[in-house]
Amino acid sequence: MDALHRLSAMVVADLRRRTREPRFWWLCAMLVVGAWFCLPAAGDHAGMRVTVGDARAFYSSAWIGMTLALGGSMLITLVGFYAVRGSIAHDIDSRSIELLMATPMTRAGYLLARFLGMLAVFGLFLVAMTLTGAVGQYVRGEVGEFRPFELVQPLLLITLPALAIAAAFAVWFDLVRGLRSTLGNVLYFFVWLGLLVAGALAGEASDPNGAAPGFAAVTIDVPGLSVLRTDIQPVLAEQRPDLASDQFTIGGNGTDDPRARFTWDTWSPSALWWSSRLALLALAFGAVLAATPWLDAAAARPRQRHDATTQPGFRLHALDPLLRPLHALPGGRLVAAELRLALRPRGAWWWIFALGALVAQAAAPPEGRLVAWLLALGLTLPYVAHAMVRDREAGTQDLIAAGIDIPFHLVIARLGAGLLLGLAMSTPSLLRAPLAVSACVASVVAIGFALARLTGNARSGELLFVLSAYLALNGVAVFQASSAPTSTVIGHGMAALLAVIVVLLPAGRFGFR
Repeated sequence: MDALHRLSAMVVADLRRRTREPRFWWLCAMLVVGAWFCLPAAGDHAGMRVTVGDARAFYSSAWIGMTLALGGSMLITLVGFYAVRGSIAHDIDSRSIELLMATPMTRAGYLLARFLGMLAVFGLFLVAMTLTGAVGQYVRGEVGEFRPFELVQPLLLITLPALAIAAAFAVWFDLVRGLRSTLGNVLYFFVWLGLLVAGALAGEASDPNGAAPGFAAVTIDVPGLSVLRTDIQPVLAEQRPDLASDQFTIGGNGTDDPRARFTWDTWSPSALWWSSRLALLALAFGAVLAATPWLDAAAARPRQRHDATTQPGFRLHALDPLLRPLHALPGGRLVAAELRLALRPRGAWWWIFALGALVAQAAAPPEGRLVAWLLALGLTLPYVAHAMVRDREAGTQDLIAAGIDIPFHLVIARLGAGLLLGLAMSTPSLLRAPLAVSACVASVVAIGFALARLTGNARSGELLFVLSAYLALNGVAVFQASSAPTSTVIGHGMAALLAVIVVLLPAGRFGFR
């Protein structure tokens, strides 16, 4: 009983701490807006609809719950990971874990408490989505009868196990020293893509006779996309054979045709679904418990992020003559100091990748140049994404704020250092399209600073850049400095200007911390 009491107390304390942070409410607001866009009105072009071919069900409680569950299992497993990770890493880096381990709390109990705290946050996210779905059913008015259980059931059975897997990844990424910061944030994006691909392949899996996917295929389908084939497609084929299709869509594609409708008033999950989702929950809990033997080793290796003398690049004296010309400029000494802080901690691997990215920008074919340029910009994320929260992480925020003009001048210097670093990493691309590349670099830096100020952490800026880079590499016009320089200058220039305004706004007036 004492162990349960300690576990619950730690979960409640973790939840209270998280809900007091502004970024929690920012994210809740974003999820409410996102949930609403999952329920576009009939005939709309926009929205993130769930369709089989061109058809969707009438907006009953069951269909709204299914729509939100599938959308949530895809998106919250990405955004939620960045929202909840870091608590274990903070305990390790601040050495407060040593105090916790001196209490009767066991190591397994500590990891479970942190894991359950993450699930509690996810639970609040699901509550916000559920309330949005209830309002959506009333506003859309396609089905009058409100059935709370049918609304909640898909969220619990489909989304919650997927979020448990994301929370288990957060635990492991916090324990592995090399994955506690930018590298881990970037790597998880590709882990998330792998989960989506596995879910899509599982949803398409069938035997030669066309049978639905089996237990193994559905279990590896973390987002739960297989439900479209196992449960929804047969209902549509029975009710509206003229609309039956093997194509499934989750996202905004085409017009919501009011004539392409079927009825979905209830979902009765099969034993296959119950067993597979419970297996995912068990897998998540098992992964957390399996991390227990690693806890002591992880606790013994905190990141020395604020002691420059321990960093691998401390003896890079060649930086001094390169940065000395900045000393002649107004505020240049502060910019040079920020660049030293940005570059000296970088290890040999960073410099090797940076050199390779510069060479590839100069010598590779056009497609390779874009990849190399985005990789080079990604190498600036450890500074760009963390610059606005570095004082909080180092515990020097109050000291910096004590100076009347220091905070403003320091922010300007950090923006300048980030811009110079990004331009230096983009030198070959800069020679080809100077204005467009400069606008892109300015927007990446300014948006990274702005998101750090708004959310209080670096992960939001890292996630946005990685997502933007992924879209650009898949043909979306995000970083088209060479093919569309004019629109790139205008778009990125406006984004950079708005972001700089957010960064320079007086923090106290708007409650940003």
